[in-house]
Amino acid sequence: AQQQHQANICAVQQGLDTEVYSPPRVVTFASKHKLTPGHSIDVQCKDDNGEPVDLSSTNKRNQLIRLVADTKPALVVGSPMCTMFTLLQNLNKNKDTPEYKQQMKQAISHIDFCIVLCCMQATATRYYLHEHPQSATSWKLPSVTEFIHKYKPMLVNANMCSFGMVATDAQGTG
Repeated sequence: AQQQHQANICAVQQGLDTEVYSPPRVVTFASKHKLTPGHSIDVQCKDDNGEPVDLSSTNKRNQLIRLVADTKPALVVGSPMCTMFTLLQNLNKNKDTPEYKQQMKQAISHIDFCIVLCCMQATATRYYLHEHPQSATSWKLPSVTEFIHKYKPMLVNANMCSFGMVATDAQGTG
């Protein structure tokens, strides 16, 4: 186990990383620190055909699964949208509307997909990071609790703002 861990550390230092549901952040960091950057897969990124990478599409998800299987990244970072799982969202009085139910179904499918990628990495004894707020209700989803029970990952609570994480949109940076 110790030798595998050392091999994985070397792979992270030399190998690819793939970030999912994220514009280039980890990849940019890797490039700046003389690590081999991998892929950024996000709706803000373009695929080989110049189209946004919308992981709502089964075809795009299958392409990403093949990419991870083929490139064997040392690290996969999954940062699916947390909007539907926030504490404020749980106060929503309109949870019984068809629109809300559809949005929640879609949000759960993105979490489930990230867990599929984490399973691929865990099975291959490679690294993964599933990033979601500690208070997010997504931690109670069956796919997440089953993953935690099966693989027993290290759970860490970190304030990403303290690491300089920001997002930029049409309204500015925050």
